[in-house]
Amino acid sequence: MGVIVLTGIGASIAEILLQNQENKLVVVARSEKPLIELQNKYGKDRVVYVAGDLSNESISEKIITTAIDSFGKIDSIIANAGVLNPVDKIANAKINEWKELFNINFFSIVQLVSNALPHLRSSKGNVVIVSSGASTKYYDAWGAYGSSKAAINHFAIQLAGEEKDVSIVSVAPGVVDTNMQNDIRDKCKY
Repeated sequence: MGVIVLTGIGASIAEILLQNQENKLVVVARSEKPLIELQNKYGKDRVVYVAGDLSNESISEKIITTAIDSFGKIDSIIANAGVLNPVDKIANAKINEWKELFNINFFSIVQLVSNALPHLRSSKGNVVIVSSGASTKYYDAWGAYGSSKAAINHFAIQLAGEEKDVSIVSVAPGVVDTNMQNDIRDKCKY
C-alpha cells in the first residue's frame, strides 16, 4: 500500500498495516497519547502523527503537509474517524449537534480527500471510507449518524465517477468492538 493516512487511528488497523514493512503511516486522532505510543513502537521512519480534531479545517492541511514532508507522497487514505452522538429521536433534534456530527463524519472526509487528490492522482492511490450499515437501515434514534454515513456513501460514489485514477470504496464492516461500540452499549437509551 505504501504511504497511508489513517484517521481515527484504529490501533488494530494500524498494527495490521504496519505488519507490511513497506507501509508508512500518518496516523490521526484527537488524543495524542496513542499516536505517540504507536510512533515510539515503530519509529518515526514508519509512523508520523497529527493530533487534532478533524472538524478543524486546518488539520486536513496539516495531515497532507505532514505526509508529504515525511514520506514524499500519499498512496492511500483510510477514513476511519467518526462519532455517533447525538443519539436521539428526530423530534428532539438539536441542529447544532447534527452539524457537529456531520463536520466529523462527512465534511472532514470531504476536506481531507479533496486536499489529497493531487497526491492520490500522482500515486494512482486509493481511498477507503469506513461507513456503517446504519446508512441504509433504520436504527432507533440514530438519525444523525445514519444520515452522515448515507451522505459519505454517496460522496464515495460521486468521487469514484469523477476520479478515474483513484480507487474509492466505502465499507460497512459491521459491529466492531471499539470504544465507540462500548459507548453505544453503555449510553444508548433507546
